[in-house]
Amino acid sequence: MRTAIRHSAFGTLNPRTIAVLVAMVVGAAGCVPQPRSAETPSPEPAATVPAPPGWVEHEIPGSGVTIDLPEGWRVVTEDDLTDPDRRSELERDFEGAEALFGQLEAQGRRARIVLLAVDERARGTGSFAPNVTVVAVEPVLPPLLLGLGADFAIAALENTFAVETEVARTNVGTPLGDGIRIAFSHRVVGPAGGPGTLAEYDGVLVTTGSASLLVSRNIDPETAPPDTPTLDEVVATLRVPDAPG
Repeated sequence: MRTAIRHSAFGTLNPRTIAVLVAMVVGAAGCVPQPRSAETPSPEPAATVPAPPGWVEHEIPGSGVTIDLPEGWRVVTEDDLTDPDRRSELERDFEGAEALFGQLEAQGRRARIVLLAVDERARGTGSFAPNVTVVAVEPVLPPLLLGLGADFAIAALENTFAVETEVARTNVGTPLGDGIRIAFSHRVVGPAGGPGTLAEYDGVLVTTGSASLLVSRNIDPETAPPDTPTLDEVVATLRVPDAPG
């Protein structure tokens, strides 16, 4: 889901500026964030690590960030997803694609898929296809407001996914700086109805100050191949080209 990512320069944040930014994010969420338990201290930033052999680097449109993904995965961008024929092909060939698109798009234009990667081995099998999505979140968050952005993201996810477990939230280090990890299990019901697939959602919200991204991994743990990359492996490849680390 690609938002028209706005490049913002946040200089010294005085109390009034912070209040305005808080109001923007709370307004986007449509509600005041609920109190949450104390979080663990921010971990040390993680260095970008070389991708496993056979992975390919991709630009995340509009963000200035790159990500590596297995070469056997099909990678599409928002431009592809707005093409009716390409989108219909994905929905036809990959189980769960139609439901996933609908759930993500229900979050509105402030959270749009900018990149989607799906394991080609799942094509036509009827099994839920392991996938990685990158969602661009607006308004763009300065690092100071990452926690508030996570409140918004969790509220949006709970409103659009059929969440069946408690949402776990933890602070993590990423190559782009501090991140907040969001994980839960949710029910994906296909066009034929029935009990559907119980999928695992695992995502990390990060910000560079000029782009805010929710990088997530969705799998059916019962059918995902053993070599399906973990979220940690995917997030470890994030980098801003030419940036140190």
